[in-house]
Amino acid sequence: MPAFHRVLVTLFALTVAVALTACGGESVGSSSSETLAAPSGQPAAPQPQGPFKLGDAVQLEGLNFTVQKVEAFKSTLGASRVSVLLEVALENLGKDSVGINSLNVFRLAGPDGSTYRYSMQALAIKGATLDGRVNPGQKKVGWAGFDVPSQDGDWTLMVILPAGKAEYKFKIPQPQ
Repeated sequence: MPAFHRVLVTLFALTVAVALTACGGESVGSSSSETLAAPSGQPAAPQPQGPFKLGDAVQLEGLNFTVQKVEAFKSTLGASRVSVLLEVALENLGKDSVGINSLNVFRLAGPDGSTYRYSMQALAIKGATLDGRVNPGQKKVGWAGFDVPSQDGDWTLMVILPAGKAEYKFKIPQPQ
């Protein structure tokens, strides 16, 4: 290989290495299966599971979550469905900025055990989400939305992070 080509290959490899190093950062709710460790190098302490009730503050990975209220609306996806919105307050108690991706952080489980993913359709009713960066000490309030079949019984909002999860139990109110 000519010297010119070796120089180009070396420059390309260095550029890729620098780019990969610069893209580091933390995002809560990412699909990474990396286990977080405590500062001493020991595994992170088990996190709360619940069930918790509305108004309970739960700390997970330096983030303080509180599900404040539940609202329900008639769904635009059918008469037998309901749009459920949960108002969630979040506070970053840590020292680093954290990214929140609601699609990965929130799940809803129905009385029959079926699980439901976060719904942008349901969120169109309220609009404000928790998505984005949360700086140290910052408090943020937003909505987690789901479009689900109408069912009586206990529902469970799951807040899922890499090192643990919290479960909030509630009943869906009459749709507005």
